[in-house]
Amino acid sequence: MVLSVQAKVDDSGTAQVHLTLEFRGPTGEEIRQALNGQPDSRLPQIYQQMLLANYPNGIAATGKIDNLNDHQKSLMVEIDGSIPDFVHQDGNQWEISHIVGSVGTLTRYAALPFRVHPLVISGSSFEQAKVDVQLPARFQLAAAPASVHVENGFGRFDANYSLKGQTIHLERTLFLNANVVPTNQYSQFRQFSESVDNQDRLRISGNVAVAGSAAAAGPTTGR
Repeated sequence: MVLSVQAKVDDSGTAQVHLTLEFRGPTGEEIRQALNGQPDSRLPQIYQQMLLANYPNGIAATGKIDNLNDHQKSLMVEIDGSIPDFVHQDGNQWEISHIVGSVGTLTRYAALPFRVHPLVISGSSFEQAKVDVQLPARFQLAAAPASVHVENGFGRFDANYSLKGQTIHLERTLFLNANVVPTNQYSQFRQFSESVDNQDRLRISGNVAVAGSAAAAGPTTGR
């Protein structure tokens, strides 16, 4: 899956968002089959559920689905909506606690503390998120959060932030090798998954501009 998010934040901290979800391969076919035959009256609920999967307090307004019956192309879902309190302000500080949905590698692939049978990852798993957040001038930016790179035989994880003017850009990739993880390597896979999740820093904070004051330090990240 490839997720693209464009968010524009107003002075109150509410974000207007446009999500594009591109589903490929077996996952795309499963979702295509689930969506086929759904009545139009159900689509607003489907868009809402997809938005909530990435932003728990999001409110979907409109959406559309492309390539539903074209198996030669990726399934595309676009959603427009709003996220109240996307940027939370507390005094002279602002914070984004959830810039995009977490990868959740440990929960999705290795939630069990141990296994009797090998873990089967059927097919290479590739996920990418590209997020652009445009902030108003009152939410000051000065430095981008540090980049992250985690890689071993199980796969790799990269997260890179950059700033351009008042726009925060995040590009994040998780790739898991098609693999059978034997029981004697399962604990190592859990350690890899936990490391990925711990490095998936979704929190960004900074200072709110005050009339007549100098710009202070920029955003920080953490879990």
